[in-house]
Amino acid sequence: YDKINTAISAAAKDLKDAALKESDIEALLAKYVSNGTVKGDYTWYNANATTMEITGTKAAEQVVALSTMAKGGTSFAGKTITIADDVDLTEVDFDPIVDFDGTLKGTTDKKVTVDVTPVWNTAKGRNGKTMMNYFQTGNSWYKDAVAYGLVASLKEGGVVEGLTVDLKVTMDNPGNQYTYFGGIVGFLDGGTIKDCKVTGEIKGYNRIGGVVGYAKAGTIERVDVNVKITACMYDDAKNKENNGYKYSGYAVAGGIIGYESAGTVEINDCTVKAELTRMLSNGTTVIPKNLKDNTPSSDMKGFVVGQLDTWKNTGKGGYTTAGYTEWDATGSATKLNLTNVTVNDAPLSSDIFADADTAKEGYQATAEAQNHFGSHNSSEFVNRIKIK
Repeated sequence: YDKINTAISAAAKDLKDAALKESDIEALLAKYVSNGTVKGDYTWYNANATTMEITGTKAAEQVVALSTMAKGGTSFAGKTITIADDVDLTEVDFDPIVDFDGTLKGTTDKKVTVDVTPVWNTAKGRNGKTMMNYFQTGNSWYKDAVAYGLVASLKEGGVVEGLTVDLKVTMDNPGNQYTYFGGIVGFLDGGTIKDCKVTGEIKGYNRIGGVVGYAKAGTIERVDVNVKITACMYDDAKNKENNGYKYSGYAVAGGIIGYESAGTVEINDCTVKAELTRMLSNGTTVIPKNLKDNTPSSDMKGFVVGQLDTWKNTGKGGYTTAGYTEWDATGSATKLNLTNVTVNDAPLSSDIFADADTAKEGYQATAEAQNHFGSHNSSEFVNRIKIK
């Protein structure tokens, strides 16, 4: 740490006289500086090693260093990082680990205590994973969608394995309706979460999942979940006249996944026990059906998934990120496959969809299905869920 700090200080002082271009030095500093501050203990890191261990009294600071390096663009592909001691992230200034593509392993009887304070937009920047930019013609809003968690985003090839995670998360109002929080991973983008255990409480805003906030694609297997989630609808200060309400956005809680859309997700051999609550940020748990412009409020919950949604890439304009370019309820790529999943001590069965084929609203035909997979007005969802 001292060597890195000295090198960074020297580089900053000699910036005008350096042989490197300013952009080169900025890229170098970005690997060790987060929001203008040198963060973390780097003594564990070896760029030439394929296995590394986070351990000792500075284990939490070492996880901070991992996060700082990932935010600076360091790839961990082909590397395994083992957390060999208890880590309490409530005692350090921790930002979620962005775009992780290596293997992050836990150790039996060791626990990671997670507390994340999401920063959506401030002068100091943003500490989550910006997944997409929303822009819808004809409307006045232009919002970014941002994911948070212990790992903000888990990429293709990335693995989180054998972690025991204890959640102690209370989020502030983000001032934006498109935030996603997951107990282990904020945005699952092709990676794998396996052999993990999640306990504790999350009180936050918008879409929240016990394991994953937004699952686009990937695998969740042999994960044991026992969580209490409170999802609040955020206070929109700009919306002063809203039939007596000034709230908008989402209040979505999912025992395993908060929100799933645009890809295939596999959930295998998992158990979940969840206490799920939705409310307005003022504590009101009875959310009106219509909050503004006679638009139904988006408050949903499900023991498996809080909201199963439908996006596909049609190539049309209006959205800025490939893969999310148009809402489509009938042509979506969204798929959810479940094998040997237990919910509140009861095996999940396809029997909950028994009457869905004749229903106009897909799986909303049965209240039991709604309890497991949330609810939405789009049809044909039942054809995207397979239970074995």
